[in-house]
Amino acid sequence: MPTTKTEQAEVKAKAEELATEQAEVKAKVTAKAVSKKNDTSEFEVADPEVFKPKELPLVIKPKSGKWKNDAQAEYAKTLNGYAYKNQEKWKIKKDVLLARLKELGDNPDKLSYYRGGEISEKLSYDNKAVKNILN
Repeated sequence: MPTTKTEQAEVKAKAEELATEQAEVKAKVTAKAVSKKNDTSEFEVADPEVFKPKELPLVIKPKSGKWKNDAQAEYAKTLNGYAYKNQEKWKIKKDVLLARLKELGDNPDKLSYYRGGEISEKLSYDNKAVKNILN
């Protein structure tokens, strides 16, 4: 056991030096272990966006080869994605959604409504907080 302040300081400095060396060795061992775990030299890895298709094969196609208007084409793309993403719901709602698609051929203005962007004329709401502020 060190008795003088000088001896105590030397022991403390030596302990700090050993702790630093241990930390460096531990960091090197950890880095080697991580690099061994993450060694992907046997694999060819690419960005998933490269292989991800930008457009899915169409589930819904016009028999004539061309949609009647842009709104119908846009809604068909939406339905196409819906059919892939929600296959069970697609089976249930298919007839209703296809009827809407057919209606868009004659009435393209309804696209916003079918996407939920337009409030029905039968529905209304009353914002009392705004009325109180304005009055």
